[in-house]
Amino acid sequence: MKGLPKEITAYLVTHALDNRNPAYLLIGRNTVLKEFGGDTALYGIGGLRRGESTLDQIPFLEGLLPLRQSSLILPCVQIDTGQKADVHIISDGSRHWVLLLSIVDEEIEHLHLLEKASEHNTLHERHAKILDQYLGKELVKALDEGQIKICESGERRHVSILFADIREFTSFSEMNPPEVVFATLNHYLDAMIKPLLEESAVVDRIMGDAVMGVFGILTMAVSPPHQAVVAALKILTAVRDMNQQLAKTGKSVLEVGIGISTGPVAVGILGSTVRKTFSVVGHHVNLAARLQDYAEPFEILVDENTYKEIVAYQRGFRETDIVLKGVTGQVKAYAYRMQTV
Repeated sequence: MKGLPKEITAYLVTHALDNRNPAYLLIGRNTVLKEFGGDTALYGIGGLRRGESTLDQIPFLEGLLPLRQSSLILPCVQIDTGQKADVHIISDGSRHWVLLLSIVDEEIEHLHLLEKASEHNTLHERHAKILDQYLGKELVKALDEGQIKICESGERRHVSILFADIREFTSFSEMNPPEVVFATLNHYLDAMIKPLLEESAVVDRIMGDAVMGVFGILTMAVSPPHQAVVAALKILTAVRDMNQQLAKTGKSVLEVGIGISTGPVAVGILGSTVRKTFSVVGHHVNLAARLQDYAEPFEILVDENTYKEIVAYQRGFRETDIVLKGVTGQVKAYAYRMQTV
């Protein structure tokens, strides 16, 4: 800080160390601890002994001393005690100064956000791999065999859209280690996707913790709404049965909510012969997603178009008027709630 007045230098030092709880070590030849001071106890390195090896007392410095350069800054170092600190090491001839500075709240929050972003990216990649298991080969096969015939330029189809969402999965993933998160995700996605395929849905994609299936692309003897409702009932049954088994072993259980909408949408196929992407766009895609958002755990919410075509299942549904985000006015919906006990 050459050329700066001492008043400015003092100000900078004061504010740089404000709320940082500094602690220092002075290390001599052969890493012998010469002196120490500041709030060393905060970093879990109390009870230091002068005249003895620093590395024996503070193992995290192993490999850092002696320093081959004039200084070294290591941000957010986890000390052996679990405490995190910014570590500054300064060479002073045959001696070394080590300065420990606690991480301020803003840095902790930033690190937390970075960790969450990393976890989100990891989960997103895992979702994509799992989806490829079900979607990639099945869709290409159906297209190649002529089971799906859609103009590459796109066309309008009358379909039923189903969204199924794992409730509270974000909170679950934050509270559990990755291996538990992935194992649980595999179990629940399997319980959600298999019924869709059994009822001839095209599994469009996984968005966060929601799976989207489209009924009416592959031809079947029954109507798309019938297929969608049967698939939804199978999903809830599979999740309920799985939860009962998990509960017996003391493992955490999650719940699923489902929304279904029926009507015309724009359908298109993008890609090459080795990897095709199925795309569906329209009001009923958005409506199904909103119904799923509104559904209670172990509840199926269907729109009026779907309800009119599921005569065999109407008795189990009750009418309700709801206001959905992004949808103008009240929406007439019909709800089915599965008992889990």
